[in-house]
Amino acid sequence: MKILYVTNSEKKVKELKDVFKKNLDVATIDSLFDLEYDVSFSFVTKDLEESAHKKAQIVWRKEKENYDYVIADAYGLFSEYAPNVLGVESDTWWPGTQRDRSEALVNLFNGVKDREIYYKSVFVAIDKKGSAKVAEGYTYGYLAKRVKERNGEGYDSVFIADDGRYMSHHTPAEISNLSARIAALNSLAEKL
Repeated sequence: MKILYVTNSEKKVKELKDVFKKNLDVATIDSLFDLEYDVSFSFVTKDLEESAHKKAQIVWRKEKENYDYVIADAYGLFSEYAPNVLGVESDTWWPGTQRDRSEALVNLFNGVKDREIYYKSVFVAIDKKGSAKVAEGYTYGYLAKRVKERNGEGYDSVFIADDGRYMSHHTPAEISNLSARIAALNSLAEKL
């Protein structure tokens, strides 16, 4: 099986390879980074599945003859309290660094009792014929009242997992076990 993963992130490619090589007979996993592929995604959407599908489809149109599957993903941080702020826009809703966004999020929730949040990751795989398979993964937790950095990325410094610890205070292996992206990849591997 030949796969093209629509990403420039070497970390994401390693995660996909680790999951897929355990579960599937994969000959090749390429990424946009490997192919020095230049593509821009200039669409706006509030839906993760739609975002992943559009990214996959843009590349699939050019590469469908060369790969068994073209795979793309989208992720976000979600909360019922701030549905129009986070989600697909969780990386861009506030200017500045990730720490600035984390602090702004804590401030946004100041005085809010329901602090449930979750990461959601969606993968879309399009085969040569244009049929799509979709997989989702989730990590549930609570928004902390202050930032505590150590490990992790994104909002891990304000995300308290169900075990009561900040995601950023878990080891990289523990973060991987809790990861919405890894859960979605495992689900996608089963579907393929």
